[in-house]
Amino acid sequence: MKKSLLALFLCMAANIYALEKFDIKLNTGNIGTGIHVPLASTLEIDLVNIGFEHKASGIGIEYSAIKFWNYLSGDESSKTSGRFSLLNFGIYWNILNLNRTPLLLALFSEVNYIHAAYKSGFSWDEFVFTGGLRFGFSGRFFANMHYNIFNIELGYRNINRNHTYYASVNLDMLVFFYIYLAAKSNLHH
Repeated sequence: MKKSLLALFLCMAANIYALEKFDIKLNTGNIGTGIHVPLASTLEIDLVNIGFEHKASGIGIEYSAIKFWNYLSGDESSKTSGRFSLLNFGIYWNILNLNRTPLLLALFSEVNYIHAAYKSGFSWDEFVFTGGLRFGFSGRFFANMHYNIFNIELGYRNINRNHTYYASVNLDMLVFFYIYLAAKSNLHH
């Protein structure tokens, strides 16, 4: 019993120590659109995003449970329309690590793997690699928790060995639906 209590105490102490060194970044998901060169446009949706950023260095890791994208136009639309990926990991370095500001200016890299399509099922040989610059804004809740609200990305994306440059704008889903409902109610008045 004493060993169990000691182990529990040590785990709690480690968690408290980690909270002093890291910020937690999360949101329910993002909805956004992107433009790729060669010319194509996409609808992108991320669900359940969580990350941790080291306070002193500004280096962070992030994970999205599901990332969905649909090519709305362009040559890639027939090949990758309506796909989602299940392993979505990223790493970034927040250059604006200035006294815990809500702004983010980061060099980042992200990998999306284990893709599934509506008609063809799972594909183990497809991947998406993304790297570039991200500017974002987050709200601070509690001492160490950020809620990501908005971001803009510019960079390079390799989609199944096809090279593209891209720009995208993403907004948190809750904020998006709040703005949508507010606009809809204003139209009816």
